[in-house]
Amino acid sequence: TVGSGANPSWGTVSSDFVRLNQTSISSGTTNVDIDNVFNQSGYDHFKIILRGITPATDGVSLYMRLIDNSGNVISSSNYSWGVTGQEYSSGGSNDGQLGSDHNTSAVKIVGHGGNVWNNTDNRGVGGFVMHLFNAQDASRTHTHWTYGYRRQTGDNGFNMTGSFDLNENTVVRGFRLYFS
Repeated sequence: TVGSGANPSWGTVSSDFVRLNQTSISSGTTNVDIDNVFNQSGYDHFKIILRGITPATDGVSLYMRLIDNSGNVISSSNYSWGVTGQEYSSGGSNDGQLGSDHNTSAVKIVGHGGNVWNNTDNRGVGGFVMHLFNAQDASRTHTHWTYGYRRQTGDNGFNMTGSFDLNENTVVRGFRLYFS
């Protein structure tokens, strides 16, 4: 801060982003577990980037579950989530694409406005970014995410944002992704 009406001043930019994991997924994979990434010393907030994720079959959604500090996938009904966004196409737009659930066993992270379609139609999840907060805090793990994807045919696309909480007193160290 340099005073009212003055030009702002900027500090030195640091490069403190550290890649902790990179995973390639082969075709025909049912579940993808990214484990032992949130238990890194000195880190408590994480950024998850997914791109080019396509299901083996059409008409499914992408789900996530967290992995606890003992390596167990958390499938108890302690996830609460919500998502909102819009669909766009040459025929107009629809701003009412949303979904939510409380006390559910998994988080539906992609597929709210329309199901995800496989690569035979050149579709799938184009880009997805999630921020996961408080992974090492047993009182509450929280996330926020944004993504875009295309529907099965035509020029319909989606731009969505969402969040979820794990309502369970546990430290998490990883996550599982799966289509269903």
